Order: sequence, then C-alpha cells, then structure tokens
Amino acid sequence: MFVEDDLRTNHINFSTRHMKECYIAEGRNSLVDIVYRDFIMSNRQAYQTFKKDLCPQRLEQVKRDPFGKCEIIHACYPRDEYDDTKSDSLNAQYASVYLDNDHNHVIDEGGFQMFPYLVWRWRKNSDETYGRSPASDAINDILRVNQIGQTMLQAAQLSVQPPVNVPAAMKGMTKLIPRARTTTSSLTRSSRRSTSRRTIPSGWIRRRR
Repeated sequence: MFVEDDLRTNHINFSTRHMKECYIAEGRNSLVDIVYRDFIMSNRQAYQTFKKDLCPQRLEQVKRDPFGKCEIIHACYPRDEYDDTKSDSLNAQYASVYLDNDHNHVIDEGGFQMFPYLVWRWRKNSDETYGRSPASDAINDILRVNQIGQTMLQAAQLSVQPPVNVPAAMKGMTKLIPRARTTTSSLTRSSRRSTSRRTIPSGWIRRRR
C-alpha cells in the first residue's frame, strides 16, 4: 500500500498496489525499505499527475493520444547521503524518483521522511523476501478438491451423455439431442448405450466438506 500526501486537496491518499507491479528488497531487521514499482497509466493521467515535468515527447503524446498508455517506474529507497538539517524533499531520508521508462526521462525526484510503502507479508521464511499467503497451507486440499470436482463433472457428463454404439448402417441417421426420435425399421439397427448410468454420491459429499 502506497501512502502519500496530496497537497492540492490536503488529503492523505492510500492506494493498494498489486504485487505484480512491485519489486521489493529488505534492509536491516528484514524490513522492506526498497520498492520499485513498474506500472501503466494513460497519457492523460500522467499529465494530471506530473504536469509540465513530463518530457516534450510525452507532452506531445498527451495532445495527440490522451488515452494512450505510458510505462512509469517509481523507485523508493533509502538515501546514502543527505543533510538532515534541511527539510526539503531532496534531503529526505527516503528518495522517491519517477521515471518515464518509454523515454528514459526522470520526471520527478523528491523524498519522504518515512518510508511511504506499507509492505506486509503474512508469513515468510528467513531466506525469503516475498511472503506467503494462507493459501499455501491449503494448497494440497485445494488441488484435491479441484481434482474431485473435475472427476465428478466427467461422471455427470457420462451419466447424461454416455457413449452410444451406432450400427454402421445408421451412420449419420441418429439423433442424440434431448427428446429426439430416430426412426428405424429394425430393432437390431437401433442405437444402444455402451455404458450403464452410474452415480458417485460420495464424491459430492467429500467436495462439500
């Protein structure tokens, strides 16, 4: 989750970011202190966010194709050197850099006194950076239930649409749709089920559990 001040509206914005666009690294005490976020926004959104800080090529694209896409990278990391006696953003403890990746242009460079990303991991091992979700504990049950569901769907389909043995003389003459009637002059030329109808109620019970 990204937390930032919106000075134009005097609001604090909380925005949840998907992990697919985030790359993280841990620092001291295994706390995340580096986040690189690669995300897509429209040219119009980029202009509303950064205004004239965009490069000339991007400003031209804003006029020509406001709803076109652009790739932005936000890098947030601890500064190695800064003057803590100054209160400007370039001397904040954590650097915040926005880059237009399409044109290799640094849009904005600022900073935060506190790390602006809230990165939580439900559980992780000591040799891991990215965490695990509660689903990792239930993955075996999930796979088993999915397999049971697939088997029961196959059994249900075989029950209502079983294979049919069709005499060669009736090739192309049979009708297998509901309530269909196939006219034949001899019972020996009629189609017959190749399997009997069966049900497996225990599978449904196990799936419900």
